[in-house]
Amino acid sequence: MSDKHKVTVTVPPDDYRMDPQTAYLWDLLGRLIAVSREQMGDDKTFTVFLARISRELRRVVGPDGAAEALRGLADTQHEAARADR
Repeated sequence: MSDKHKVTVTVPPDDYRMDPQTAYLWDLLGRLIAVSREQMGDDKTFTVFLARISRELRRVVGPDGAAEALRGLADTQHEAARADR
């Protein structure tokens, strides 16, 4: 795996502002998750979303890179929770 295909999970700084394209994607995903939770419940919704993200990560960075990225996501949860708005 080359560095250009490495996925690094970081928590943005407090002064981070999304560009319009990122904000659109963030809002779209939020709406998809909300609708899915209403229709399928939390367990199935998050299982499907996380499984799909995992699959795409494996395709881009391979199984080891996907595991590393997902561990990075897990390791940032407390820091990210402090920044939740």
